Amino acid sequence: MTLRHLAISNIKGNWHRYLAYFLSCTFTVHVFYLFISFVLHPAVAEGYILGGAAEGVRSGMMAAEVVILIFSFVFIWYSTSAFLRSRKKEFGLLTLLGMTKRQQRALVWLEYTAISTLSVAVGLASGILFSKLFFMAMSVLLAVPNPIYFFIPPLAVQGTVVVFLALFAALSVVAIFHLRQSSVRELLVAKRQAKPLPRWRPGLFFIGVLLMGCGYGMAWVTDLHSLLQNMFPILGLVIVGTYLLVSQGGVAVCQWLEKRG
Repeated sequence: MTLRHLAISNIKGNWHRYLAYFLSCTFTVHVFYLFISFVLHPAVAEGYILGGAAEGVRSGMMAAEVVILIFSFVFIWYSTSAFLRSRKKEFGLLTLLGMTKRQQRALVWLEYTAISTLSVAVGLASGILFSKLFFMAMSVLLAVPNPIYFFIPPLAVQGTVVVFLALFAALSVVAIFHLRQSSVRELLVAKRQAKPLPRWRPGLFFIGVLLMGCGYGMAWVTDLHSLLQNMFPILGLVIVGTYLLVSQGGVAVCQWLEKRG
């Protein structure tokens, strides 16, 4: 049996294990395409429907694309880490059966390539399918006189494919490198090892406070004319700030309680 056949057999035989990773990747591709197709829509890009507000709306949507891309990276990286961690024992057994590290890396690369390619295809197809509904919703939100017509921007399709295939390839390389650093013993006992307690990082905590302050400050000075343009940057700042504040604050509280106990 070749590595390609083994990769296909693994995906078919353990589809439930791959499903969460596949769905998370597909969802991020779907959302990314919806936003970039709106930004690159001729009616928006050339200002036919929004007039003087077109540039502000496009800037806001591009900011949203950046936020979505950052969260896509974090979200998919978390899914990749969890997926790889659940298979460490399997890789340990394959090593004992004679599979070399190089063959394991090739197997992981083939599996990730297959799932990632399918995720991009399904996410893109579902994005195109629901883009008309998204355009209608944006037409209502922006109160444009004529609904935004259905259109598939070729550059949006190309951009989505290139961005996410590059992102998945980069994460695959990181996953392979992480697998390379693990010994057979570490792989076999991975599920039985207790996770180390997270460390309190004051720098991240204060960055979270700063981001939350910036986000709420922007929200305070934003009026109706700049609401759409500032909405996604505000959302990104507040979400990231809240995550850092809660995660690091929780670690600090747990460490304080542990010392008191």
